[in-house]
Amino acid sequence: MRGCPVRNRSWDIASPPKAAQGLYPSFAPLGYLNIVGSAGKRIIVPDPVQGSMIGNLFTWFASGEYALKALASKAFEEGFRFRKSRSKVPTSTLHKVLRNRIYTGEFDYAGKTYQGIHEPLVTRETWERVQEILDGLHEKKHRKVTHAFAFSGLVNAGTADVPWWARSRRHATFTIIVLGIAANARSRIRARRC
Repeated sequence: MRGCPVRNRSWDIASPPKAAQGLYPSFAPLGYLNIVGSAGKRIIVPDPVQGSMIGNLFTWFASGEYALKALASKAFEEGFRFRKSRSKVPTSTLHKVLRNRIYTGEFDYAGKTYQGIHEPLVTRETWERVQEILDGLHEKKHRKVTHAFAFSGLVNAGTADVPWWARSRRHATFTIIVLGIAANARSRIRARRC
């Protein structure tokens, strides 16, 4: 038989999707375990070991005392590891954990946010504080330079809030100090003026 067989889609109409019922429709993230619930459906519950560590990660990061790398090192020292391999959780995965809404009791699935029936590991306020800190990581970042110029990064270019930078170019008999802004910042300034 050529082509695709006809699918029976009666299940789509008969019952709401798993996510709409508040059941997380995927493998449990770090800090949770998959179990079969009383209704025979797979649910997620807090991992007795890793669950409390997730709460600690959010609390430590929300304090503002730890950068992501320092947080990864502290988590490893405290025993936070991958479930199966028991290896160190890298900074990029830790960043995904801190961004994941599931730890507040809600989860994102297929472009929508659903209220889950699982137990939250973090308060909403702590999660929002962590998001503010993570969003602020890329603001007001100064470029690394070999020379420290006075007032570098203090003057912003136009309405784009992009700091000016300075660098020196050495020639045989003199030094030129060049002021400018990054190329991608120039396009943002043009876009805001239009």
